[in-house]
Amino acid sequence: MRRARRQLKAALASAGLILLAGCSSAPDAVPASPAATAPAPAPTPVAGRVTEAVCATAPLGVRVVSVRRETADSIRLELSLANLAAADTWTPGSPVATAARAAVEALDDASVLSADGRRRMFTLRGATGDRVGSPATVPAPGRPETFWTLFPAAEGEVSVLLPGFTPLAGLPVAPAPGQPEP
Repeated sequence: MRRARRQLKAALASAGLILLAGCSSAPDAVPASPAATAPAPAPTPVAGRVTEAVCATAPLGVRVVSVRRETADSIRLELSLANLAAADTWTPGSPVATAARAAVEALDDASVLSADGRRRMFTLRGATGDRVGSPATVPAPGRPETFWTLFPAAEGEVSVLLPGFTPLAGLPVAPAPGQPEP
């Protein structure tokens, strides 16, 4: 019974990742925004790794800066968020700005999937319920902002699942600074 349950969970996790990847819009399928400065870049695969993605609902791009072990029990994910809207069309309260704000707020629901797809981990939260890490804010057009968050520890490679973005897959977890490679 337990074996069947584990197999079902693994199959559902794999199906969920495939569904997320399949439902994500390709960069050329993202609805054109009059505020966009240029076509959104395609996700960047590096030896099976995807380190960049664009949002399907707002003019935002994200790039993985680092994924490393913070403590024995946690990993730190550092991301750079870029506003791809044209500066001359960006106005607070506009539909594009509202969509960008909503997309950034949704990043609090980010998760990490283990390499084998069996374990999905959500951001660690403090006593107040806020996400542990630096705040994610909507950057000014053309200016990337970097933020970080902590997740429960994972071994090997991970995939980062950000609401509205294509999954960032195959990311190795580096050792903590000052620690030797395993």
